[in-house]
Amino acid sequence: MHLMDDRFSTMVAFIEGFCTALRNSPLSGFRDWVSIRILGRRSSLHWTYVIASTKVPGIPDGDRPVDFIPREVEGELADLTLDLVGEFTNRPAA
Repeated sequence: MHLMDDRFSTMVAFIEGFCTALRNSPLSGFRDWVSIRILGRRSSLHWTYVIASTKVPGIPDGDRPVDFIPREVEGELADLTLDLVGEFTNRPAA
């Protein structure tokens, strides 16, 4: 996947756009799966905020928007997101 930059929010926009373009999103159920995987419970937060919460305190509370994630953790969040998407899409069918 090639994006115009390596920002976490750019990758999120690409993934969301890709899923929106498909009628049957390959990431249907991803939000709940990520919430359970990271938080240990379901959450109404968008998966972006759940993933970002692993590196940025205050993100889930709305204290900091996704566009203002510190640059030094963007790569780690992007890597984590790709790992989670890969794990989600390659999990055994229920």
